[in-house]
Amino acid sequence: MNIKISYTLFFQVKEKKKKISGMISFKIKVANTTMK
Repeated sequence: MNIKISYTLFFQVKEKKKKISGMISFKIKVANTTMK
């Protein structure tokens, strides 16, 4: 039971980090295209 909860939290954090890093890379891409 306890292990399942911690695994779910870990997965949620991983997904959040993925979204954040995706947003950052997207912003960098937009910045690069506007600089050109």
